[in-house]
Amino acid sequence: MAREYTLSTFLRQTPNDLLARYFAGRGLLPGFKFDELTKRGYQPLLTEIEALAESERTTIDRDFQDIFLLSDREGTQVIIEETQLAGLAVTDDIANMENGFARAMWLFLEHSADELFETCATLAFIKQMSFTRSKRRHGLPNDTPKFDDATLSAIADDLKVLYRKEGRGYECTVEHYERKDPTRHCYFAWPEDYATSDVHYESGELKRSSRRSAFQVAFVFRPDEGVLEIAAPGDRRKAEKLQALFCKHALGLATLPPPSGETYEIDPLKARGFAFPTDPADMIETVRVVGLKLEASGGGGRKVTVERSSGNQASFYDWLERVINVAALPLASFTVTHATLKVTWFPPLGQRRAPTLTVSISPESTNLKEQPRHLVLKRYLKTWNIAQ
Repeated sequence: MAREYTLSTFLRQTPNDLLARYFAGRGLLPGFKFDELTKRGYQPLLTEIEALAESERTTIDRDFQDIFLLSDREGTQVIIEETQLAGLAVTDDIANMENGFARAMWLFLEHSADELFETCATLAFIKQMSFTRSKRRHGLPNDTPKFDDATLSAIADDLKVLYRKEGRGYECTVEHYERKDPTRHCYFAWPEDYATSDVHYESGELKRSSRRSAFQVAFVFRPDEGVLEIAAPGDRRKAEKLQALFCKHALGLATLPPPSGETYEIDPLKARGFAFPTDPADMIETVRVVGLKLEASGGGGRKVTVERSSGNQASFYDWLERVINVAALPLASFTVTHATLKVTWFPPLGQRRAPTLTVSISPESTNLKEQPRHLVLKRYLKTWNIAQ
């Protein structure tokens, strides 16, 4: 479920000392006693904010919504990765902060001036975009793409040409960010959109004004896998045009290579002894098969679905063999058409709840996305010889 920003929740979750630093930095509420606020007693601060001038409330709202983008678990991962890339030895300090709101507000207070906060907020925004399988391209060279100013300008120019045919895209800016583990090159474009009009209040009066906002186009290239993912409005044909212009400028390809789809070999998962080796550094506690859909080979139409979320791995295979009745019809005569894995991590430091992720795999697709733990599991699907 998508999180929604509300000012009351933001004030309740953000530590008082960081709120005090924020308002002091903006030159606001100098006499307010932040140290007297309680988690449920944020109403006095809310009342003070509501009494501020419209321009001041607008600034606060803009800042807090940007900070909110980084206040969840994925936002913490972005903050840690980007501070490490910046050479800052603050990972343990960040991990030990009270919660995600504290980490995001700390980043805003300490690193707005050097653009580190803006970079993290942009990357968090990219994570919210929809990357679908229909706009994914496999089989590209395992090369480091170009991302110098000339390349970014060339991509922006071609995006202008592409979208001007739709009556928009007269301006465009493209930014590049590199992510690690695994390496991903993220290109974030802001083409100009159609003109729109908004009804808003200005000095207490209701007014209408026109503006040309920007829409978002994101390219994420994974050189180790030769995979390009795109999040952009439009159908598959539009995605292919975007893929072609990216490959032309970032990879130096004159033509777009024919599509090469990734497939998944899930039939071996029906074997009781299938192993899921992991690196201790990834903090994965267990990987279990919790569901299989199987179909009898040679026709006949017999299909079997086996699910068992509780118990250990051995109990799942005991149940599988009982349902199929392997004495009458061996497992070898069935083919797996869908598999469900449950991955459990060790609880993060200071937390009791163990993070889990349910992975759905068919021969042609998975439900894994562009999120930190999902990317780790994409890598392991290759290690386990499931992703081909």
